[in-house]
Amino acid sequence: MAVDEDYYDSIQWTQEEIEELRERGQAATVYNVIAQSINWIIGSEKRGRADFKVLPRRKDGGKAAERKTALLKYLSDVNLLPFERSQAFEETVKAGLSWLETQVQDENDGEPITANSESWRNIIWDSTYRRLDMADCRYIFRVKWVDLDVAVALFHERKAQLESAALNNYETWGADDIDGDDAMDSNEYERAMNGNIRNAMTYARKRVRLIEAWFRMPERVKKLRGTRSDFRGEIFDPEDERHLLEVQTGRAVLATAPTMRMYCAIMTTKDMMCFAPSPYRHQRYPFTPIWGYRRARDGMPYGVIRYMRGMQDDVNKRLSKSLYILSTNKVVMDEGAVRDIEKFRQEIARPDAVIEKVQGKQIELNVDRDLAPAHLELASRSIQMMQQVGGVTDELLGRATNAVSGVAVQARQEQGSIATNKLFDNLRLAFQQHGEKDPPGGNAILQGVGHGYPSRVGGSNDQITTRKRYPAIPIGAGQ
Repeated sequence: MAVDEDYYDSIQWTQEEIEELRERGQAATVYNVIAQSINWIIGSEKRGRADFKVLPRRKDGGKAAERKTALLKYLSDVNLLPFERSQAFEETVKAGLSWLETQVQDENDGEPITANSESWRNIIWDSTYRRLDMADCRYIFRVKWVDLDVAVALFHERKAQLESAALNNYETWGADDIDGDDAMDSNEYERAMNGNIRNAMTYARKRVRLIEAWFRMPERVKKLRGTRSDFRGEIFDPEDERHLLEVQTGRAVLATAPTMRMYCAIMTTKDMMCFAPSPYRHQRYPFTPIWGYRRARDGMPYGVIRYMRGMQDDVNKRLSKSLYILSTNKVVMDEGAVRDIEKFRQEIARPDAVIEKVQGKQIELNVDRDLAPAHLELASRSIQMMQQVGGVTDELLGRATNAVSGVAVQARQEQGSIATNKLFDNLRLAFQQHGEKDPPGGNAILQGVGHGYPSRVGGSNDQITTRKRYPAIPIGAGQ
C-alpha cells in the first residue's frame, strides 16, 4: 500500500534500479501516467459532494428531522467534514483503505463532537474481519506518535511510565523495531533522520508511541427492552436519568442478555495508561473504514494503482530505454583505432562529431536506432491498457478519440464510470455506517451522506448527549 502511494508521488524506481541505470549511463525517467487517472477519480468525488438529509419515519417527526438536518450541517461545517472525507477517499483510491473518525472531546477544546479522517498507516484491524457492518471485527488499534510533554499533560499520573517509553529524536524507528513497521513509522523516521537538529543529544525532542485500543468482549449485561422505548437495545446505565425514567414509566423493561461489550484502552508499548468500557451508547467503533478493493485470499486492501503498477513500470523502462538508444552511440572498432579513447568518447557523443582514426584501422557505428520505435510502440500500448484497467478512458478525460458519434462517446464514458463505481459505492456505504454511530430506536434516519456522532440524536429533547465522559482511569503498573 505504501508502494502504491509512492507511485502516485512519482517514486517509481527502486534504489537498486536507479544505481544500475546510473552505472550504464541511463536516466531513471518517470512518466507518471497513473496520476492523471487517480486525479480524475479524486476530482469526481470532490465535484459530487453532498450534505446530510434526515428524513422522519412518521409524519409527526418532520420538524425534529429538520432540526437534526440543520444540526448535522452545522457539525459538518465546523469540523470541515467534506474536506476530511475527500482526504480519506483520496487515500482509499491510492492505497485501498482509509478511515473516518468521530469522537467526543472536551468542550474547552472546541466543538464537543469532532469528525476527521485517519490514515491507514495508523490503524491495525482484526485480520478476520470481513462483514460490511463490522460485526465480526473484534479489535481496532490506532497508533499515534505524541510529544512527551503532551502525553504527560494527558496522563499526568503516569509520567514515569511515559518517560520510560519515550524515544529521543536521534533514535530510529522501522521494521527492526518490533512495535511498528516501515509504513506506520515512515513519517517519524523521516522527521528524526532528516530534521534540522543542531545537537540531538542536547535538544532531543522526545516522542512516545501511544496505542489506542478499541475491542469487544462477550458479557452478560442488562439491556432495555420495549417497543415504545427510544432507548431499546441499549445497555442499561443506572446513572442515566433517561434510562431510569424509561423503566419507571413502563416504557422499557430490563432483560439480561449476552452482548459484545465495547472497551477502550490507551497504552504505551510498556504500560497501560487507562482502561474502561466504551463511553458511547452505540457500542460501535468510532472508526469507519472506506474500502477500495479487498484481496480474496486474506482480505487485504488495495487501490486502483495496484492494477496499473506493472504497466507503469513497463512505460518507464521502455521510454527510458528509447531515450537511451536515441541519445547514445555504440562503436565497434579495431584495437588502437584512436590515440585517446577518452577524448574519442566525448567526441562521439556530440551530434557534430569529427573522428580522427589511425590509418588502416576500422571504426563502425552500431547505434541500433531501429529498436527505439519498437519500445515506443509497446509503451504506447501499456498507456492505453492502463486507461482500460483503471477505468478512466480518454473520453472521460475529454480527449479526442476514434469515437466520432455522440452516442459512442457517451457509451464509453458510461463504461468508464461503471468501472470506477465500486469505489463510490464503498464510499456511500462508509457514509451510512458513519451516520449510524447512534443506537437504534431514534425517530429519524440518515440518508445519503451520513455524519457519525457518538450518541443518538433523538429522544424527548432532541439533543446530542453522551452517557458519560471518557474516564481516564490510571491502573497499577503490570496490570
